[in-house]
Amino acid sequence: METFPSLLQQHATQSGNRTALRMKKHGIWNSYTWSEVANEVQKLACGFAATGLKPGEKVAVIGNNVPPLFFSILAVQSLGAVPVTMHADSTTDELKGLLENCEARFAVLQDQQQVDAIYEVIKELPLLTEVVYFDVRGMQEYDHTHLKSYIEFEDLGEQFAKEHPNFMSDVAAKVTPETDAFIVYTAGTSGQCRGAVLSHSSFLTTGQVFADQEGISDNEEVYAYLPLCYASTLFFVYTLWMVKGYTINCPESNETILSDMREVGPSMFYAPPHFYKLLYSQINSRSESTKSKLLDKHMSKLLTEGRSWLGDKLVFNQIKDLYGLSHIKHAYVGGDVLSEEVFRFYVALGVNLKATYGCAESAGCMSVQGSSDLKSDHSESMVGAPLPGVDVKIGADQEIMFKGMNAFKGYYRDEAHTSAVVSADGWIKTGDVGELVDGHIHVIERADCISKFNNGADFRPKQIENALKASPYIMDAVVIGEHKDHMAALIVIDAATVGAWAERRQMQFTGLRDLATKDEVVELISTKIKDVNDCMEHVGGTNCPQIKRHTILHKEFNAGIGEMTRSRKIRRDIIADNYKPLIDALFADADKFDVTDSNGELVAQLRLQTA
Repeated sequence: METFPSLLQQHATQSGNRTALRMKKHGIWNSYTWSEVANEVQKLACGFAATGLKPGEKVAVIGNNVPPLFFSILAVQSLGAVPVTMHADSTTDELKGLLENCEARFAVLQDQQQVDAIYEVIKELPLLTEVVYFDVRGMQEYDHTHLKSYIEFEDLGEQFAKEHPNFMSDVAAKVTPETDAFIVYTAGTSGQCRGAVLSHSSFLTTGQVFADQEGISDNEEVYAYLPLCYASTLFFVYTLWMVKGYTINCPESNETILSDMREVGPSMFYAPPHFYKLLYSQINSRSESTKSKLLDKHMSKLLTEGRSWLGDKLVFNQIKDLYGLSHIKHAYVGGDVLSEEVFRFYVALGVNLKATYGCAESAGCMSVQGSSDLKSDHSESMVGAPLPGVDVKIGADQEIMFKGMNAFKGYYRDEAHTSAVVSADGWIKTGDVGELVDGHIHVIERADCISKFNNGADFRPKQIENALKASPYIMDAVVIGEHKDHMAALIVIDAATVGAWAERRQMQFTGLRDLATKDEVVELISTKIKDVNDCMEHVGGTNCPQIKRHTILHKEFNAGIGEMTRSRKIRRDIIADNYKPLIDALFADADKFDVTDSNGELVAQLRLQTA
């Protein structure tokens, strides 16, 4: 059985001149062949070895999708050490907690932003002995006692390699399929993040099975823009890259993700629901803003009547070209459930979109939709039969459980939570409620989100929230209804699409806060609330009460203060606590709510609406 370093050597030997990795810099796409990747990895691995990294020790890798971070992951794994990927935008407190928890000896960083986050607390992390950074801009005035530039580190590695010519092949040969390959931190939607320990075998065996089932080839062009800390990125980008030897393409920056994607034209693409929703909103906004009756005509008929030859030629092919979707053969969504309306839009557009299901504990994937799932009434939440080698069952309280080739080893330094999640016979709890329909997984809701209305009906908020977020004008929605007779909703509008909508109507506004209070915007959102209420039995289930009250918030939910995870999953307990006075006012039938700052100054006056 293979390991990540053994696969790298295979690609370098058998396909050395093929392009392995590209990144856009200063408007130009720069490429690395497999031979060049292997060379970079060797220099870094020897640099780590020269500074004392030992097998089994942990190395934090923090940043966006840039080649040096991919090289660093491979270098760490080649030494039998363990990369721990972390979010590029993590705060100092977040990083300090994760670095302490995983006992990181080294940290590899992208640029000054991450250095600043660690620099303040590096003296409080006695195990962290070396920090390597890639981008040298702004780094001249720092105390370099614990800092090394990427170039310095490579130079150190080159010298070490000259002195130890057989080191790389010897140490990489000692890495086994059961060696720890990653520590992947969970999203923490229900509390503290935990580090799931996964072996080379967990990722690579699952990746090989997935690639065989889905027909993934070595000619794929894959777009890498999601944070490296996601289990899904490590699976759908990194693992499949090493399994198949295709080409990864990295955008120049977070600001150029959409334009660079259009240039790449990926053949395989994975994204969470909010990315597909973003494109959907932009496409709809563009459709509404154009004066072309032809575009309006074909867009309005897309979901009901499907595509036509003329529509493809004049409208839909141009839309796919504009957003980099024309060459996609394999499109996947995961991490959460995409709303039915948005999901069916892409399928109707001709994008071969499939929902996947997985978690950090399952190496990022345990199932993918098949053709029968796409014909289901709930195709967006039917996530397919388990991959060969993965077993799934429904446990107590309808919780989805799994075991098999993709199973994690446990949470790092957390035996108590490992024991709470893994049964004595190896079944792993996912925390999701669902059912098996003819052997296929139907995901319903997070277990800790389900409660009851006063009438005894199940309160399953995610399905209702997804229906609301199907609107291109709603970015986020949180519904509250636990132990209530009806529901209330907190709405965050999409500033871009609502702003464009308002400008087409020549409305004057000064920003999101002002826009959220406009009569026309309030009516626009009220119409969407009514649409969801009209189909509430289908969306929320039998006897589900309606959304009686709602308000448009003056700001977006903030990951920095814990209202959502870095992957944009809502933390319901934090929202309930932070917005308790507002929620109380909604259920008390108040017509307005004053938001004040810590000094008692008025920040915004929210309008509380009755449906």
